[in-house]
Amino acid sequence: MNEAQIHLALTHIPVIGIIFGVFILAFALIRKSEELKVFSLGFLVLVALTVIPVYISGESAEELVEHLPGVSENIIEEHEHFVIIPMIVLLLTGAVALVGLLLYKFKNMIHTGTMALLLILSLVTSGLMAKAAHLGGEIRHTEIRSDFKINSKTKKDHHKSNKYKDHDDDDHEKRERDKNDDDD
Repeated sequence: MNEAQIHLALTHIPVIGIIFGVFILAFALIRKSEELKVFSLGFLVLVALTVIPVYISGESAEELVEHLPGVSENIIEEHEHFVIIPMIVLLLTGAVALVGLLLYKFKNMIHTGTMALLLILSLVTSGLMAKAAHLGGEIRHTEIRSDFKINSKTKKDHHKSNKYKDHDDDDHEKRERDKNDDDD
């Protein structure tokens, strides 16, 4: 596995993790379950910690892909500069969750204000992480870039590939019918 593969594999953890964290936290608050609240605090701490190796692996991943065809240095830079914001907010979310865990451990209490703040931070972080993921996706997925345009050659190739795909599907269906007829 190279650095780009490691970055791509790890990068989904905080993005998806914070979304799960929001749902777990909201469910814990709705159910008024102390156990779920404690679990959500621990979960958010762990999710926050995952952003560190993701950020560290990003620089190595950049060095591997920055000279590949279709990769724009400007898009990489935009992603690289933006991810600092969600990383800081996610680490702040994790720090608040850690404070909540420590309060629970040493004072056996879960502060309602801490939980409300965590819910707000988690929601904000989810949006920021989604934006960071989108910017990262634009590095290799030109079709999601705002300046993407389908030219006539792309359309022609798309129709051609669909034409053959449909033809192959028809052949497959015919073979399946013939096979069933032979079985009868």
